[in-house]
Amino acid sequence: MKKKETSAFYSLYGTIIGSIVIALIVFGINAGFTTLFCFVLLPILIVYLSFKFLPQLWAFIILSSMIIFGVHSFIGMWRFTITCTVFFALIIMVDYIIKNKKIVGKVNMAIMILFYITILILINLDSIDRWLNTPELTEGNMQEAAEIIEGRDDVLSASTGIDEDHFDEEAYIYIVLDVADKLTRDQKITAGEDSAEILDMVMHEENDMDPGDLYHYYDVEIRIGMSDVLIGRKEIDSEEIKWQPPLE
Repeated sequence: MKKKETSAFYSLYGTIIGSIVIALIVFGINAGFTTLFCFVLLPILIVYLSFKFLPQLWAFIILSSMIIFGVHSFIGMWRFTITCTVFFALIIMVDYIIKNKKIVGKVNMAIMILFYITILILINLDSIDRWLNTPELTEGNMQEAAEIIEGRDDVLSASTGIDEDHFDEEAYIYIVLDVADKLTRDQKITAGEDSAEILDMVMHEENDMDPGDLYHYYDVEIRIGMSDVLIGRKEIDSEEIKWQPPLE
């Protein structure tokens, strides 16, 4: 005799289904129903029909392909896309070639562990690179850069250095410029950006680095002026220096 489901069972599944429906509605409102259909509803329908009418192997290939496409669309990094492709290819090959289910389970577990380890390494790849390869900025490098910067007509004095204990954050490079009062905001920004490029050039020439590599390993803060100070910052993961907004 079939066991009758309790009201708690229906309440649980009703809550789950209701939450999914609400999430889809919110996604459709925010992203547009065309996006909802193309990136959520249509893939779900394709996967459902694949497992219903196609052999399991082909259905799983279609599901894997759609997951890989989704990962590449949302993350846009080939190292993750390739890792996911290799992972699903191995899972499919193991399931198709090995007939012993116990062995399949053990091999799949090993593949999954290797996959998660690889993902963790890829996520922290930049941190590992910085830990191993961060170039050392010497006093000589910073003094040479400061002397070149001070050779500009619009710079009265310059100093560069490394703040290694700034509110318990990572070490960052600072560049301080004293400039003529008559300089406009745009001229100050140009002087600051040129100064950052000069320090990078000095490191590039002495350490066999590619141009711009210095700021892949160090944050930088630029302070321009002594009274009306203009501050610009560039973090490691940023592509450009962000300057404080002008005063209203």
